[in-house]
Amino acid sequence: MQTVGGGRYELEAEIAKGAIGTVWRALDTRTGERVAVKLLRPEAAGQPELVEAFLAEARILAELDHPCVVRERELVRGGDTYALVLDLVNGQDLRRRLRADGPLPPAVAADVVAQVADALAYVHARGIVHGDIKPGNILVPVDGSPVRLTDFGVARRVLPNGNGKSAQRATHATPEYVAPEVIAGHAPVPATDVYALGIVLYELLCGRSPYRGGGVSEVLCRHATCSPVPPPGFPEPVWPVLLDCLARNPEDRPPTATVANRLRGLQAALDGLAPGGCGQPARVRLGPADRRAPGRPGPDPGGGRGRRAGLASGGLRGAGLARGGPCAGLARGRGGVGRDRCRTGAGLARGGLRGAGLAGLAG
Repeated sequence: MQTVGGGRYELEAEIAKGAIGTVWRALDTRTGERVAVKLLRPEAAGQPELVEAFLAEARILAELDHPCVVRERELVRGGDTYALVLDLVNGQDLRRRLRADGPLPPAVAADVVAQVADALAYVHARGIVHGDIKPGNILVPVDGSPVRLTDFGVARRVLPNGNGKSAQRATHATPEYVAPEVIAGHAPVPATDVYALGIVLYELLCGRSPYRGGGVSEVLCRHATCSPVPPPGFPEPVWPVLLDCLARNPEDRPPTATVANRLRGLQAALDGLAPGGCGQPARVRLGPADRRAPGRPGPDPGGGRGRRAGLASGGLRGAGLARGGPCAGLARGRGGVGRDRCRTGAGLARGGLRGAGLAGLAG
């Protein structure tokens, strides 16, 4: 049996795999407890930049102690072996929960997102941006204990002026949850996590993200230029909170503590509401978000699986959106977005969104 930490941790079963790391369920032979061990893959251990990213995640997690953040136990180093030992959460992530059971009851969805907002408020107060908020990074224990925010692999520190500490490095994000400012080439800030949390809230209630469907460039185009319109069945009390989270200007988004408080204040109105799936998916529209009560149907934008993309130096041009790329197709109605709902790619270029391309990165 493979072990790490001088034989202390026996790796029992692989539970997740990414581009540079693999997560194992392991036995701590000293305590008899089951733990999670995130192991840097051998091919990544020879690349200094990937090793440094792995160590940066360990340093960040070592500073955090919150009931809704997965806890780091220790960092194991030996030769070419790098392993991060974490608490093992007995449960499943929200992505798997949604696939298995569909949308959550509104009161449950609001409570889950409020807990994640609590975790983010704690993280942001320490000058850290998570940078990859999505259902797959939110763990739900089976014993009913608080949810856990995990995977700080692309987290970064924020300077006092609000800029990311490593603004020149590629910013990695999952397209379905990436904020407009990141698409435009800016480093993530706390409000970037708020935007992604709004997308998660929509997805927990509707079973799908509002801008899903088509290729990466089409999804990014919708984030950059469109606003969702409420689909049938969307719980009306939640819509103003969601729209504030999805404000295109990051300065207009509420702090995560405010999001948590507002969602908890809706519990009485949401209790007893059944998960509705929101009927048809939302349309998207260009311009200010629609604050009318839910009730407008829209075409299905199609499928789309979760992906993480690197926005190297930011922007959409390299993603094929400048000069009439895939966004021009959206303007003609492809992907379920009508001509009156989204600008063309040329319009994006005139709007000042710049950039240098997408490099794929999973996990």
